[in-house]
Amino acid sequence: TGGGSPRVSSTPTFGTTYYRHEKAQIFVIWAFHIWPFGLVLVLFLFS
Repeated sequence: TGGGSPRVSSTPTFGTTYYRHEKAQIFVIWAFHIWPFGLVLVLFLFS
């Protein structure tokens, strides 16, 4: 287990950055697909 600890400690830095980037990409894609519905909803509410 002693040999595996440095590998485990070095992976979170890369893992979190990759996960954060993937999460941001998913958010951008969802926002791009959802905003027309939000626009329609806003126009419907303010009409």
